Amino acid sequence: MKRICCVAALVVLFFACGVMTRASAGEREPVRAIYLGPPTISLDRQSQIINNLIKGTEVNAVVLDTKVGREFLDDRHKAVIRRFRENGIFVVCRMVIFQDSHYAGLHPKLAIKRRDGNFWWSGKKKWKRYWIDPAAEIFWAHNIDIALRSIEAGCGELNFDYIRFPSDGDMKNMVYPYWSSQVSKYDVLEKFFAKLSDRIRTHYPDVPISADIFGYVHINGAEEGVGQRLISMAKYFDIIAPMLYPSHFGCGAFGFADPNSHPYTVYRESLIKGSSILTKAGLAKETRPWLQGFSIANIYGCGKRVEYSPTVFRKQIEALDAMGIKSWMVWNPRFDYPAGYFESRGRE
Repeated sequence: MKRICCVAALVVLFFACGVMTRASAGEREPVRAIYLGPPTISLDRQSQIINNLIKGTEVNAVVLDTKVGREFLDDRHKAVIRRFRENGIFVVCRMVIFQDSHYAGLHPKLAIKRRDGNFWWSGKKKWKRYWIDPAAEIFWAHNIDIALRSIEAGCGELNFDYIRFPSDGDMKNMVYPYWSSQVSKYDVLEKFFAKLSDRIRTHYPDVPISADIFGYVHINGAEEGVGQRLISMAKYFDIIAPMLYPSHFGCGAFGFADPNSHPYTVYRESLIKGSSILTKAGLAKETRPWLQGFSIANIYGCGKRVEYSPTVFRKQIEALDAMGIKSWMVWNPRFDYPAGYFESRGRE
């Protein structure tokens, strides 16, 4: 990594200029959220979260899935959303878009295939992670419909994940039913972003929308393989949510054999670089990073498992504080958050 001093002045300008979107932290309380997955949480578990975390710490929001393949918007799920809201808790609703095994099974003609005609998969075959072609515009309408109904169910913000082309799998063995390589992946996704943003803002202009973005895209500005471009996303989303998990950066990144052991530097340098790109483009959007709330070895195999104890976890928030960023979301796939992760704060 290059030294960061050369962009320090740009960062100061970025936070001092006061150019904020309608969904920015300057217009509402900072969002400090924990991810809880699909809203299938038992009443006892809801009470525990509300009493132990929300009312006792700085956490003031939850992230609930309303679509991960299948939709989570029946009466039970709506009741969970409603209960959090009744307790003064901001609800961010997450939707997984183009990785959609459920929809692929129902509409196989829209799914990415292998050359033998079977579904193409990402990750391990046994996981059955299938993808819809991002250029299939009929699928866009399906997701937009769920997004609008999520807001009707009480979601205060929509967070979109997997808004990209696939990144991990047998990439040479892919057959797209709609996408042609004559059209850039960037253009395909930007067209989707524009349609999604327009429909939501037409019906619900005051509901912010956020976009999850790969960490290396946030740092470098773009990644052609997945079709994500930071500037394109900032045009259409109110909040950029980079996934800067230190365990997911390659060996040697930021000058460390294993970046997983250096969360402060990973977050600070990543945010400086992304902020510089947005500032130069005149797109001073709110940045709300995902934080690593889980213990794991570096996924590229260059280190031992790093325990994300409260002390290690808080290094990420210290980096955000140094950048003037007050909002964050914490990811743990098991939805397990030690109270020591968060500052104590009494809430009525």
